Amino acid sequence: FVYELISVSSASTPVCSQPQTGTVTIVVNDAPIINTPTPYVVCDDSFDNEGFTCFDLTQKNAEISTDPNVVITYHETPTDAQTGANPITGLYCNIVPDAQTIYVRAHFNGSPACYTNTTLQLTINPLPLSNPVITDYELCDYTNPGDGEEVFTLDTKTLEIANGQTGVTVSYYLTQQDAIDQTGSLPNNYTNISTPQQIWINISDNVTGCN
Repeated sequence: FVYELISVSSASTPVCSQPQTGTVTIVVNDAPIINTPTPYVVCDDSFDNEGFTCFDLTQKNAEISTDPNVVITYHETPTDAQTGANPITGLYCNIVPDAQTIYVRAHFNGSPACYTNTTLQLTINPLPLSNPVITDYELCDYTNPGDGEEVFTLDTKTLEIANGQTGVTVSYYLTQQDAIDQTGSLPNNYTNISTPQQIWINISDNVTGCN
């Protein structure tokens, strides 16, 4: 908007005025239209399930806005998000266990006073934990005595491994890496290849997938 100055008048009585000329330009900046991101959900990264971990909040930028002219910052409090104070930089480690709300501020480059706010939910799901002491699975060598091989029914150990937890899946693997990657699980009726032999387990939450 462009306004022209025509005259200047006093507010006193009597009113005094004199002609003047000049212009002023007023620019109205828009605040960006943004999206509320989906929750940032991770699995706890410690076996004590303390509910704390660290997040790269910038991973959510593209969900909030794909406009390269939009500046996005993250804050711990609604007030900081409104004023732009104390933006979170680098990895953010939550200070509220299990779930925490982070406050988002977005503005166009060069127009920090015109901003939009939204929120980001952080969620840390607990790990399912196996029984810390799993008893050995022993069979007598009856099938072909002396060959050291028998068929083990692995799921007979599942209840012991789950240790009272429900909604979990226990699977069995030949190597630790297979158990980590959850690839190449052993058949339930498994014939050992050495004696003694150590195999690996993976216990996974059926809802969250944390394992």
